[in-house]
Amino acid sequence: MKETFLNNTESLCPICLKKVKAQIVLKGNRVFLKKRCHLHGKFECLHAWDDSFFYKEIFRISKKKKVHFRDTTVDITSKCNMNCPFCFSFVKNEFYEPSISDLMRKIRKLKTLDMGGDVILYGGEPTLRDDLVDIVRNIKNIGLSVNIATNGLELDETLLKKLDKLKLDRIQLQFDSMDDQIYEKLRKTKVLKEKLKLLEDIKKTNIDVTLFVVLLKGVNNNQINKIISFAGKNSEKIKSVIFTAVSPEGKDRYRFYHLINDDIMKPIETKFKISKEDFIKCTEFDIIFSNFLYKIGRMKRRNPAYCEALCYIYVKGSKLIPLNRLIDLEELTELFDDIIKKDNKNKLKMVLYMLPKIIKIKFNIILLPILFQVFISLIHSFLTKKPMQGNFKKTFGIIIAPSQNRYNIDYHFIKNCNLYADTKNGKFISFCEKLIFQN
Repeated sequence: MKETFLNNTESLCPICLKKVKAQIVLKGNRVFLKKRCHLHGKFECLHAWDDSFFYKEIFRISKKKKVHFRDTTVDITSKCNMNCPFCFSFVKNEFYEPSISDLMRKIRKLKTLDMGGDVILYGGEPTLRDDLVDIVRNIKNIGLSVNIATNGLELDETLLKKLDKLKLDRIQLQFDSMDDQIYEKLRKTKVLKEKLKLLEDIKKTNIDVTLFVVLLKGVNNNQINKIISFAGKNSEKIKSVIFTAVSPEGKDRYRFYHLINDDIMKPIETKFKISKEDFIKCTEFDIIFSNFLYKIGRMKRRNPAYCEALCYIYVKGSKLIPLNRLIDLEELTELFDDIIKKDNKNKLKMVLYMLPKIIKIKFNIILLPILFQVFISLIHSFLTKKPMQGNFKKTFGIIIAPSQNRYNIDYHFIKNCNLYADTKNGKFISFCEKLIFQN
């Protein structure tokens, strides 16, 4: 097959984990990463962005100079109440449960380093810590946002009420299927009833939810559209759905269940008429808008950077409409990009300069309530000097997040990573690098 050179980058030898030079090449519509270690020979594998359109567009966006806001996972326990066969937890092979004081010493560094994103409490299963409420309280007290990544099995109404009082920002819930038979294959137990009950309980709180879906080819990829439809019906609470596929390379036998980018996109395109172009327009807008909020001191919580493709969805009855179909996101992106480049230190003047220009941008009338919410949220953030909240009614995000591993790691994207993780030596590195070096 004809091979077309795309870019040079750096990667790792998958054997000795030393940095090596690599090339990105195109074969047909698939993007591959090729590299050579002088000790262990040549390697070739699919790129994380194996679709040529996604790769080229995400690479184009990444070439622009931007501020990067880093969410950071922090391991708080190795204990878990499940035994998932494809678990990639960093602490699963040893007992690990640092004291609150040790955790806070580490987390305070995030504020010192101006990481700018959320603290995501990780494990193991974070809800197995008896002092979880105290951990959340301590983190909130130093002014950082807190998410909990959980399977949800220990999140009863009592614990939810305590976390709600502390203004926990988000629960990232493991949610792989709308079918209990599939949970039994994936997680060795039927847990759908418990997860649906938890989501009903969360509706009584002010806590938002992200559904985190691990996909295995031939096992639960037929659940993609069902989960998206479920999120649409419950978009008052479910603010995003993240789809990630198991690793495509390496010794792990689950590599045979790997889905390429098109395996995830095609069902979405077929049923909901949501295209790759919709994802790119929303992703680029979200990055620019996040940078705008950062510049005026009102940064929102989440930014997809370059390891994810995001599509904002507006829910109209049973229809799911990409945001860029309802408002000219390209023009908005150019406007915010222009404002960012202006050397104006008066933040209020920046907002006042922006408003008359935004009014001229074409939008569908059904968006008027949301645009009003955005305006009120922005003004409220100025008055209260708090970060702007970006979760609005009838909207949620679909996120495709391919993972990088020791075979396909591309340091062009790693250097722009927005998801970091703590390490045993107290440093913070990209989540994918931790997955590689500490497993």
